[in-house]
Amino acid sequence: MMRKWHKNETKEMIGLLRSRLELCNQTGRLTWKLRDISSFVKTGRTSVSGKWSKWNSRYYGKEAFTSKLQSTGSYRGRIDGFDFMKSRVVFCISRGFWPKGVLIHDDGNLENFTPSNLKEISQSEKTAMSKTKGGKHTGFRGVHYRTHNGDKKRPCGKDWDVYFLGKFRGSYAYPIEAAQQYDILAKSHFGENCRTNNTIGGLK
Repeated sequence: MMRKWHKNETKEMIGLLRSRLELCNQTGRLTWKLRDISSFVKTGRTSVSGKWSKWNSRYYGKEAFTSKLQSTGSYRGRIDGFDFMKSRVVFCISRGFWPKGVLIHDDGNLENFTPSNLKEISQSEKTAMSKTKGGKHTGFRGVHYRTHNGDKKRPCGKDWDVYFLGKFRGSYAYPIEAAQQYDILAKSHFGENCRTNNTIGGLK
């Protein structure tokens, strides 16, 4: 079962993240630090020194938080049983506090985790943006079909456009791909519990 931090444990959480992860401020890349033997406990037949040696030989210096959820497109990682979103970890380590609101990638590139590219938005902004309506012709939120003379069911080009917060965000070959991208943008901007194509039953 995933463990959750209590709001009064924020300082301890930040300390844990900074003790385990190295952040490159130029790229937003996270790598595992060398762990101290005191952070391990004996379980089963494996000795503490054995677990310490095995972990460091396997993870030390390697990139962390590389697991990508197919449903949201967000990168995550786990430390001592706690699950974290990469964007929030980068924000926390670089600024020294945990974000209270939702984070957005300022340039729209969900692969860009440079600290300066991660911005926190207020609850009022989140509420205003959550009123975005569904796209014409598709039944998907934020997805619009670019009129042309081809087959609308299976367009040969990237004719399904994604619009988010009133801005064009890219074109895709099939509407479901565009809908999935809209959901990724929405969850990155509004948070995991926002209304998306998936939550309203648009994606099967």
